[in-house]
Amino acid sequence: MPRRTASRRADGSEWSLIPEGGSLLGLDVTELPLDEGRVRANLEAGNPVICVMGPGDFTTTGHFVVLAGMDGDSIVVRDPNSRSRSKMLWSYEWLAGQVQALWALRNA
Repeated sequence: MPRRTASRRADGSEWSLIPEGGSLLGLDVTELPLDEGRVRANLEAGNPVICVMGPGDFTTTGHFVVLAGMDGDSIVVRDPNSRSRSKMLWSYEWLAGQVQALWALRNA
């Protein structure tokens, strides 16, 4: 998967919203590579991961979702556009093909 930078525009929101907005809220925001170990480690530590999703289960163009935690080996996703998708558990492998950018949020 090609590396995408956080300066790209998603459908309607600049991707810089996440690092800049998080910083204004006093959060430490780190852009993550698409690496399963890093994503899981952040979720297991209680750090939400904001994702820009590309075409797939969540959008046809671009959409922000939150990886909110782990349930066993599955990832809990909070999708502001869908209660039903937010109730589902997702595998990393399934999500990875749709992810365009990721940021971990931590208390600063």
